[in-house]
Amino acid sequence: MEKKSTIVRNIAIGVAVGAAVTMLKKDNREKIAGNVRKARTKVNEMREGSITLKDRVVDGVHDLGAKSREMAELKAVKEKLEEIKKLTPAVVETLKETRDIFNKKKQELLEREEAQTDVVPEAAAPEEVPAPAATEDTAEAEGLMQPVLAVEEAAEPVLETNTEATEEEMKQTV
Repeated sequence: MEKKSTIVRNIAIGVAVGAAVTMLKKDNREKIAGNVRKARTKVNEMREGSITLKDRVVDGVHDLGAKSREMAELKAVKEKLEEIKKLTPAVVETLKETRDIFNKKKQELLEREEAQTDVVPEAAAPEEVPAPAATEDTAEAEGLMQPVLAVEEAAEPVLETNTEATEEEMKQTV
């Protein structure tokens, strides 16, 4: 036990002598004094500053958590976008079918309207001829077609992009 105590004592003496020899040079004394001043200033700033190191770490952890939540939300949005891209051709096809049905109905209404105007008796004055009821149906059909046409126009670029991507995938698999 006494041997360990002697070793520790001798090491401490060696360190003290080495520090004393180092301090003999003026440059070393100035560098050490400058470093001590800088360290003292930093310690005072951290002690007096409104934001401590602990607060900085806590803020960093909160920021990291917020960023990870944003990334999770972006991942969910990306997955939804992929799903929408896959469903777009079916939606566009449905819209085209709907447009065709509306066009057929509109055509039928116009034909019915023309047929009713052809059946009007010649003896009746033009002022007394009642307006055909099909006019309201035609206006209603045209009004219903506007949103369908707008959605179809908006979906065309996405469909074209999807078609190009699908063609590239098919080429790669072949």
